[in-house]
Amino acid sequence: MTITDQADASCIVNAAVLSHAEQWEAITNSEEILMEYKKPFDEEDQKENHVSWANNWNFGKGRMVIEKGVIANATDVQKSLSMMEVEFKKPNEKKKDYVNEFLSNQFLVYNIGRKIAEVFADILEWDVRFHTFINKIEYQAFTFGYCPVIRDKFNYLGNPIAIKRIAFEDRTTLEQIRNYVVFDSIKAEQLLERIKICEEFKTELVQPCRGEDYHIYETGWIKEGIEEIFYNLLSNNPDVVSDVRDGKLKLNAILHENEIKITTWEDVSAIREHKGDTWLTVNLNNINIAKIFTTDSNGEITETYIVVTDYIYNEGYTTSVSTNQYLLYQKNLGNKPYTDYINIIKEFGIGSDDYIQNLKGVSRQVVQDSLFYDFKRNAIEDKLLLTGNLVVNETEDLACSIAESEDCNVRFDS
Repeated sequence: MTITDQADASCIVNAAVLSHAEQWEAITNSEEILMEYKKPFDEEDQKENHVSWANNWNFGKGRMVIEKGVIANATDVQKSLSMMEVEFKKPNEKKKDYVNEFLSNQFLVYNIGRKIAEVFADILEWDVRFHTFINKIEYQAFTFGYCPVIRDKFNYLGNPIAIKRIAFEDRTTLEQIRNYVVFDSIKAEQLLERIKICEEFKTELVQPCRGEDYHIYETGWIKEGIEEIFYNLLSNNPDVVSDVRDGKLKLNAILHENEIKITTWEDVSAIREHKGDTWLTVNLNNINIAKIFTTDSNGEITETYIVVTDYIYNEGYTTSVSTNQYLLYQKNLGNKPYTDYINIIKEFGIGSDDYIQNLKGVSRQVVQDSLFYDFKRNAIEDKLLLTGNLVVNETEDLACSIAESEDCNVRFDS
């Protein structure tokens, strides 16, 4: 699918988010119980009924199961990598290749391969990032079924990202990834650098079938998309509004009560001159964006950015997003395999089919076991409280024998 305007981008983003709704809900619930020790009942409802959940007996044990599994898998991966051997692909004998001519010499091939393996083993031992890299991957792959890793030109390892920060189109398999969305952020400092660079390039007018026309630079950044970010953020900034009201800053925008609406780049330039780029960098940081990767019928990948103005949540997980009017960035990356940009690591996953949205790790079973254990343990230990007193759910004979004790102050639940 080709993205030409904001409507196309929003459609792809929200469709992908919706396809992951159930999966994200399960992940959110699992992490709240295992990592934050969330109680299975709402505390406000419990107070209204004059009861409370006394103990989370097994949630710590559930987290321990996850941690032990992650550590064991990460250790096995590091051991396997440290024992690896390097093999070279055989050269094409019909073509002369002076760079790879050494491959015809078996002695050189063996020794060079051994040296490369030794260097890689040293990297595994001394590069602290590698241990963190493996642990991040193993946590998600073991707990939730898979881990997405985004390629990064500044990091040879790549960047493992949280499952709730990436969404694939519905019915996406591990072997055929076509359209997906990565939720990220960009800093104002980066945008200011892009503006300086883009001023040296020509723009091309784009006239989509729907929406307003816009200008795209040769670098892929869209002029109106960058301007819209600064218009929206500066219009709502209290420091800018205060300076305009006090007469310290003169803009073409009209001040209406406690709001101004900036619509020209001249006003943005005036604010930059008055406040300075450092102020802009500090006050306009972390602009949320959706990076959309789409593949057409010819196998060409297009990368598109759009600003996310609001995340709409339901029960703690994202169900849809709202976006700016203009796209922020768009560039054709050519006909390349998707593995040049993303890899999906699936070490452990259970699913009724091969779709990414339906993969599950061990978290579901661990959480269910924890809850089941806690219900039983709390019942056995009689730790539920009713109006400040213990509730004993036992046989009548046991209840009577306790009640006959003079020192007993127990109220019974019928």
